[in-house]
Amino acid sequence: MGSEPLLVVKSEPTAQGVFLYVHGELDISVVDILERQLAAAEAEGHQTITLDLEALTFMDSSGLGMCIAASQRAANQGWSFNIVNASAVRRVFEVSGLTMLLSD
Repeated sequence: MGSEPLLVVKSEPTAQGVFLYVHGELDISVVDILERQLAAAEAEGHQTITLDLEALTFMDSSGLGMCIAASQRAANQGWSFNIVNASAVRRVFEVSGLTMLLSD
């Protein structure tokens, strides 16, 4: 009997770019999964990349750092990075003073 993965990321292309739906827990042990999906979306040349965190139940500072880095890359390279539906992990952004990264 196998255990469920800690983090699952599903990609859904849209007319405007791509949505990455993040499910589970995002911590240092699995942040590379999301980083690889994000890098693939960037390499495909999407002009808008949106992280939907509605199904994310936990995020530590490694996830926050990944969001900061992606936001900086977007600003530097001229594409749009959005984070939506972050209610379950909003507090991480609030205590870090980074709610400006959230699109909702």
